[in-house]
Amino acid sequence: MPFLPRRNPQYRNLQVCELLNIPNNPASAYGIARNKHSSRVALAEAGLRTPKSATMSSLDDVDEAMKKVPFPLVVKPTAGAGSMGVFRANTEDDLKMYVGRVFEEIAKSQILAQNPGVSNEAPCMIEEFLQPKKFGNLPVGEFDVDVLMWNGESVYARVCDNWLPSPPYFLENGSNFPSVVPEDVQKELEKYSVDCCKAMGFNRGAFHVECIYTEEGAQLIEVNPRVGGGPDEHFHLSVTGVHMTQNFLLSMMDIPINPPRADKDRKCIVHYDVCCPKTGRLDNLNFFREALENKYLVSHEFYVKEGIDVIGFDTTIPQWLGALFMEGAPEEAAEVVLAMEKEGNRLLDLVEVTPKDMTIKRRGSRKASVFIDGDLPSFEPKAQRKQSVSDE
Repeated sequence: MPFLPRRNPQYRNLQVCELLNIPNNPASAYGIARNKHSSRVALAEAGLRTPKSATMSSLDDVDEAMKKVPFPLVVKPTAGAGSMGVFRANTEDDLKMYVGRVFEEIAKSQILAQNPGVSNEAPCMIEEFLQPKKFGNLPVGEFDVDVLMWNGESVYARVCDNWLPSPPYFLENGSNFPSVVPEDVQKELEKYSVDCCKAMGFNRGAFHVECIYTEEGAQLIEVNPRVGGGPDEHFHLSVTGVHMTQNFLLSMMDIPINPPRADKDRKCIVHYDVCCPKTGRLDNLNFFREALENKYLVSHEFYVKEGIDVIGFDTTIPQWLGALFMEGAPEEAAEVVLAMEKEGNRLLDLVEVTPKDMTIKRRGSRKASVFIDGDLPSFEPKAQRKQSVSDE
């Protein structure tokens, strides 16, 4: 079916649509979006701003690639997923080490190794490191622009802020909606994101476009031809009333879309994933205790159980331990963002982990797979503030 939200079936599904003359996006657009280097080429050909990049088939290609991209730079799989295998290299030694690690990640990960529509001739790439523009004291560093398109034009586009990730692994932590950056920056990001989708050949559907905003303007990280993951669906449905998945499915079934939306934003929502700071045995789940007293907090959840082995920044790409949600009035958005940032920074010191010798095994997902309802610490939060996000 052409509207499956998973990455790998999309290319094959659209090939079937082309064979059967079913109206949809061209399969080639999915191949371009999946291949980050091909994406850069398509943007350059369309006259859109894009970072310098180079591909590598093996470690032997490092010296030649370095001539095309200056340091600092980013090393990543040509067809990646999330933050898997993404590193910042500041020196030639860093670069050779991380290129080797990317090839190891690709060899071990089925997600990275299987990419229909993408050639495996050059599975690793480097690209120019983009320095995000600072917006005062806000922690914002990247942006997700969620777009709905029909008949080659945008019918909805809004910016979600992503917070500066912790190097060297570029793992997501905080996000908020609506955006708290200046309106003109948001409009530029929205237009640029729609133009990127068009440059790759897309004409309909839902798109989760990841960008960085530099001193020179908007720059693309990647176009995902699907609805955004994590809290994105909740963001749009709660704040603007737009159901991203519903519109995505309608467009894939050749039904025109132009979703109704609230006249003005209903609220602001801030989400924060707690990255594990240390590797070892998780002693307890008390790290949320102080955050639960924050006036903006509406819900929290744990991704792990007390006493399990956890992986932290000190060893490799960390896992997430849990999440917090805060809400406020739209005009309070910046204040709520700063409140969550303060709680997030404090949480890292409250996570209690006993070090132990561990054999690190790469999880299939960056988020721990256990969601628990029982066996939690007996917090006594204020009931009216701690309702579940799903109660909305």
